[in-house]
Amino acid sequence: MMKKIFCGILIFFGFQGCKSPDNQNAKESTKSLSLPYFGEIVIEPTRDYDTVIKLEDYSISSDLNFYEEVVDCETLSMVELILNDLPTFINKSKEILITDFKKGGAVKDYIEHHLEVMEKSELERLLVNADKNESAEKQLLSFMKVVRIGFYPDEDSHYAIFDFSIGTDETDYRITIRYNNTGNFDSLEFVS
Repeated sequence: MMKKIFCGILIFFGFQGCKSPDNQNAKESTKSLSLPYFGEIVIEPTRDYDTVIKLEDYSISSDLNFYEEVVDCETLSMVELILNDLPTFINKSKEILITDFKKGGAVKDYIEHHLEVMEKSELERLLVNADKNESAEKQLLSFMKVVRIGFYPDEDSHYAIFDFSIGTDETDYRITIRYNNTGNFDSLEFVS
């Protein structure tokens, strides 16, 4: 009996000495870096982050999403580049919207859909400050804004996603513009 107790005590104390350094000094073992708008983020182990980006006349929700437990700084370099040059990426995305609209693509479908399903009073309220010399389609197009920017650093082709809408109160539908991990345009899609 005494032998079993002694073995139990040895095993107990043996496991006490096997704590990983991660558990003993979690603060020392975490790696982090600072990103514009997000502030300090932990990159090892990773977790998801949300923030609100305030621009001159409106706010954009933004999220940073990880699938892997660990990410290196190099993988996040494009996120940092996009955030540091956000107005340029927003303008580039708007140009992509306009080009797709002119080609009769998904943006034109999005605009036509909303012109068909929205009440006349809703449209009038939304377009009250629009240029009345333009067609209703172009007026609605001029009100599309980026409402969300999602980052997926573990993804190559859908690294950054810019969601555009005529307004989150008006519709759940969005035009999604995706950039790859080199910051180049990848795809555009009409989504709900």
